[in-house]
Amino acid sequence: MGLKYKNNNTDYYIGSKDIINLLINNLNNNKLQNSVILYGDRGIGKSTLVYSIVSRIFDKSINNNDDELEGEYSKTNITHPNFYKISPLYDDEKKSYKNEIVVDQIRELNNYINLTSFDNLPKIILIDSADNLNINASNALLKIIEEPKKNIYFFLISHHLNNLLATVRSRCIKLRVKNPNIDDFKKIININGYNISEIEINDLFYLSRASPGISIDFIDNNFFEIENNIIDLLINKEPLSDNLISFATLASKNNSFFSIFIYISRYILTNIIKYHYGVYESENSFISKYIKKISNLNTPKTVFELLDYLSQYELKIKTFNLDKKLFIINFFSYLKVN
Repeated sequence: MGLKYKNNNTDYYIGSKDIINLLINNLNNNKLQNSVILYGDRGIGKSTLVYSIVSRIFDKSINNNDDELEGEYSKTNITHPNFYKISPLYDDEKKSYKNEIVVDQIRELNNYINLTSFDNLPKIILIDSADNLNINASNALLKIIEEPKKNIYFFLISHHLNNLLATVRSRCIKLRVKNPNIDDFKKIININGYNISEIEINDLFYLSRASPGISIDFIDNNFFEIENNIIDLLINKEPLSDNLISFATLASKNNSFFSIFIYISRYILTNIIKYHYGVYESENSFISKYIKKISNLNTPKTVFELLDYLSQYELKIKTFNLDKKLFIINFFSYLKVN
């Protein structure tokens, strides 16, 4: 059950200056290949990087000199006629985004490509996320990028490069966007208007693998409270306690809460396994303080079985809409039985 995170509208992009400089310089000198894949972990700002590039190309208030290229300016609410974005459509009935980018969206894109360019500027196409292209949409896109038109550039965002059609990958240059370091990570969180403690920021940095997008979703859903509850329940091992019933009830009523529960539980259990086998590297995080204690309370066999339980039933819950509350109660009760 994947996490959903917000693409907050910020006027800044932090990091990956080498990629930004490379792409803009090649664009300005007409040396850029028409199709680029930007890949890396989810939520690290790959789309925002494209917005940063588009802002520099289309915003006349920005001077694209060398000093400016080292800056952090970006706009994510771009409405320029030469910018076109494709992403999974929103389903009004289900109140959620669809899982796929469909072929009709690529056909509409083809119509847009054939329109006259505004002010002779390049056209920039952002496909976010290209991992969601279904097979028909992938093949339709392939036909377009196989016969590139002058001054049209495609930026495909990928969280898992192997999810893209091999023939699409082969037609694009591929640039890996790195996760931000701890200093840039803190800047991004602060710029988005979140005033949280140093402990919480450090915790998020390791918990999310330095993904600001995932971290912002965590903050919006009171992750620190969820994390504390999980740690307390793992340590105290009190099946059917009032705390467990209350926690399971809350988690079952909120999909984001439940997804964060799965994510944090899997993270803790994975690190417990690492600790048992002597490969755990202590982190400057809140969770790290409890890994040893929880490890001493559970055998590797129990932890492996719990991880298996999470994997098996997470998919079943999503597919068959099973009882989330019972799932959580069984998860923590399993510790007592074993």
